[in-house]
Amino acid sequence: MKIYMICPVRERTKEESGKLKAYVKNLESEGHDVYFPGRDTEFPEAPIYGPQIAEANRLKMVQSDEARVWYVPTSQGSAMDVGMAFAYGLPWKVANRRDVEAMKATDGFAGFLLHWEEKSCG
Repeated sequence: MKIYMICPVRERTKEESGKLKAYVKNLESEGHDVYFPGRDTEFPEAPIYGPQIAEANRLKMVQSDEARVWYVPTSQGSAMDVGMAFAYGLPWKVANRRDVEAMKATDGFAGFLLHWEEKSCG
């Protein structure tokens, strides 16, 4: 299965980075083809590179069967990717479920992620 990993690239801690890399490694060891933006997207040298990154990620997303979402509320890029996945009707699973479930009472976006996961992936 082709999986697009929605996750923070710039706004993550070393601990989150380690957990994400382990998560992706596990998916790949199960035989999945994972697109991991922090590893797989080429970042241009220009000071304003957001549009190029968004387009590169969009092209990979539409080629995916499913997305996995590692939600960190401060990540604007992740929010954009979630919006694209939603617009494309791409099913997703929440990768850091325990964290997101703890947030859902106070974070409406966390609640949305869990609701759409249930609706899109059953």
